[in-house]
Amino acid sequence: MASRLVGITMAAGSMSEVIALEVVADAVEMVTNKEGREKGGYHGTINMVDLPLGATEDRVCGTIDIEKALTEGVKAFELGLLAKANRGILYVDEVNLLDDHLGVDVLLDSATSGWNTIEREGISILHPARFILIGSGNPEEGELRPQLLDRFGMHAQVGTVRDVELRVKIVEERARFDKNPKENSILDYM
Repeated sequence: MASRLVGITMAAGSMSEVIALEVVADAVEMVTNKEGREKGGYHGTINMVDLPLGATEDRVCGTIDIEKALTEGVKAFELGLLAKANRGILYVDEVNLLDDHLGVDVLLDSATSGWNTIEREGISILHPARFILIGSGNPEEGELRPQLLDRFGMHAQVGTVRDVELRVKIVEERARFDKNPKENSILDYM
């Protein structure tokens, strides 16, 4: 099975979330635009789910719906972030700082198998969890676990431009490209 994991490592000050979200936006555009559909791309909208750094396993995988249990007296399940990311994108900022169990065990199991299994209080649920995992992080704050790094199909390192004049030029060029992307090729910048 093809890998659906993308890693982006960036130095401090490189605006990791902005860059990662640009990568996500470009990927979504690629698979949802007309040319992408003609080549077998996705035909609907794609959900993007943000996995917060301090998320618990229950929040990620799902858990018992306590409100329904208390108010209606029934066992019900509340889906987690993996279910919400199904057929979409799961974005993790600071993926290198994730808890070992959550990052390595839960996310990798679901990303690899395409399924999430939850067993809580006599309820057992299996649901699809087919998503693209995009993670960004600053290696100065902690290394990415080898188990995760081995699974990333694409890994990009982004450095920080410190020269003020060059930063201004980059922003101006990006604004020029955004105004008319059809006339401005990425090759113009290489």
